[in-house]
Amino acid sequence: MTILIFLTGTTVGSFIGLVLDRFPEQSIISPASHCTSCQTRLRWFDLFPIVSQLSSKSRCRYCQTKLPIRYALIEACYGLIALFSFWQILTLSQAILLATSLCLSLYDIKSHSFPLMIWLLVFIPMAILNRFQIITVFLLLLGIWADIKNIGVGSGDFLYLALLSLSINFQDILWIIQIASFLGILVLAIKKDRELAFVPYLSLAYVLILICHHASL
Repeated sequence: MTILIFLTGTTVGSFIGLVLDRFPEQSIISPASHCTSCQTRLRWFDLFPIVSQLSSKSRCRYCQTKLPIRYALIEACYGLIALFSFWQILTLSQAILLATSLCLSLYDIKSHSFPLMIWLLVFIPMAILNRFQIITVFLLLLGIWADIKNIGVGSGDFLYLALLSLSINFQDILWIIQIASFLGILVLAIKKDRELAFVPYLSLAYVLILICHHASL
């Protein structure tokens, strides 16, 4: 059963990798999965999460182009999230938020933008199933304000925090903001970048908060 759960998670991760590659410029349904270098359509044995990439030594079977290791890493991360949920280390809400956090973080790194449609697909059912807090409304309003006014903070950062607030309390939100800000400032000081993808730092801070909560149990 453990192997089945892990494989299910890696399959979700494989689909997320596809979404990150194609959304929003291309359809996530067609064309079928193919090598982006030689355009050869991938066979069924090329599509096994992690295993296919490892067995081909991270190269396309048809043109030998080097494949990014990130695909296998994404699949492995989603497999672990599924396992942690199955083992009840994570609640279902925490697992969903971690899976979404990884997707939003990778998208932010890739394009320095926030995929509103992906966020909505998770936020709406989470809002229905979880307690709606005042802080959630406040963060949503901040997100709208940031989208209208250029305040130096992306609206997606507030929307992501609003999503987290459906599962964690106000104090944890404050800790996440402080930890993420510290990490972001540290990276800016080292790399001297003008633009910073901030959702990954918020996500990392959320992971640290979860670890602290589990360590205190």
